[in-house]
Amino acid sequence: MGQSQGSEVEVDDGGELEARSFRSPRRVLLRFFRMSRDNWREKHHAVQAKLEQQRQLSAEREQSRDRWRNEFAAAAAQARAAECLAEQRLAELEQAKTRIAELEVDQKKSGPGVAVPRAAVRRM
Repeated sequence: MGQSQGSEVEVDDGGELEARSFRSPRRVLLRFFRMSRDNWREKHHAVQAKLEQQRQLSAEREQSRDRWRNEFAAAAAQARAAECLAEQRLAELEQAKTRIAELEVDQKKSGPGVAVPRAAVRRM
């Protein structure tokens, strides 16, 4: 390889060896390979940045899902508590209605001029 501008390579084409002479100067080859490497690096860094961005987005979505899941659980618990309270209030209302009906029956039995004792009314 005494030439500085070109190079010779032996190529195997189906059993035959033949010598090919490439005439591209090394400076052109170096520039081509350097540019190729630099382009590959740019693409690699772009892919890595996009991958990191997607990972971050995935983590944020997971946190958001967890937050909404927790909020839903708290809201469901609050709704169950409200339903229990409503059932208790309805039961108390039914007891009060029953007590009022009993007092009205007692009042009818004792006559129109007899007053219902205040202690019985306060328990409602």
